[in-house]
Amino acid sequence: MGIPAPVFNNEFSIIANLTWPGVNGEEVANSLNLKKMIFLNDFVANGYGVLSSIKEGDDYVKINENPVDPNGPIAMIGAGTGLGHGYIVKSEGSKYHSVYPSEGGHQDFCPKTDQEWRYFKFLQNHFGIERISLERACAGPALSLIFKFMIAEGIKSERFKDACIDDKIIENEDIIKYGLSEECLISKNTIDFFNKIYGSAAGNMSLIIIPTGGLYLLGGLSYALESHIIEKTIFMVKKLLYCFIQFYNLSLIKYFFINNGIF
Repeated sequence: MGIPAPVFNNEFSIIANLTWPGVNGEEVANSLNLKKMIFLNDFVANGYGVLSSIKEGDDYVKINENPVDPNGPIAMIGAGTGLGHGYIVKSEGSKYHSVYPSEGGHQDFCPKTDQEWRYFKFLQNHFGIERISLERACAGPALSLIFKFMIAEGIKSERFKDACIDDKIIENEDIIKYGLSEECLISKNTIDFFNKIYGSAAGNMSLIIIPTGGLYLLGGLSYALESHIIEKTIFMVKKLLYCFIQFYNLSLIKYFFINNGIF
């Protein structure tokens, strides 16, 4: 079973987005009368999915046409309820890959522009804490917060006028729907701003891993924003590839988008 938390000795606890007590696989198996219950980090489970017989078009699309090194490291990042990270490596001479989890989504959020600094301060005030993680700034729950931040920035919305006045919660589904269609300026600005941060996070992940075997974008929010990520230059050119323009050879990295909604 895939779990959005670190797993050690078949035990886990979730304290980031949910509050679950420590859970032991053997105890769960006994309580459910099962022979065995094995817990995996969710991005380890995703990694085995990436290594399975996924098909282009049905399961993934290529964002660019760069070549892939079949023996090179593979990176994964996915915006959903959290901001998952993971990576896959194949040792020299080995027949099989090994999949590893990462808690990179909990690294510091590092704003770069004046507007991102204002967003950083907005999040500090909202959560009442000093340290803001990348996951707080760039995952599913962050989308409505970015929407509220855009209201604070003075952007108006005729479609969501009541929410702007009464501080009502706007569902991610509506933000994405009207943002992608560009029917609502504040929704469009929200997903543009989100993807700038997401693209930067993916670029940094690429710098850490140097995934010559490819970088895969996963997660429910990635899936919902598929057309925006693939068609717009905000994600790829302005943020993700900017890292390599400065530090690395662009021709070595290939980017994939998992588009079947299962991962």
